Amino acid sequence: GGFRFDGDLPFAAQARNSFASCPSPSTRLSAGSDSATSALPSAPPNRQSATVDDIRRVKAAKNDYEVLQVPRDLSALTEVMVRKSYRALAAKLHPDKCSMAGSREAFDRVCQAYQTVLKALAPGQ
Repeated sequence: GGFRFDGDLPFAAQARNSFASCPSPSTRLSAGSDSATSALPSAPPNRQSATVDDIRRVKAAKNDYEVLQVPRDLSALTEVMVRKSYRALAAKLHPDKCSMAGSREAFDRVCQAYQTVLKALAPGQ
């Protein structure tokens, strides 16, 4: 005969039985459950929503290093640090994610700061 997935594989019945004991999604995430909030993944700390303070800080920064919140001393600065800071800010301020007033200008400033600081880190500059 033909191949029957659940009959031909010895683990199929065992897998069916183990899934039967799992609570349904509505049971796991019920409003009164203490584990409802712990079952949901929390947002990574660097990817939280932009705030008015983030936008103000970026727009008021005196230089590109302040925009990215990285040290100005090139001997203490690495490309990884710059990239990590840029990605966190860009994720917060990206026009697709943030519609606050001034966020587009702040995002553009972050992009410009990223390019400038990376050029400063490039060898031979």
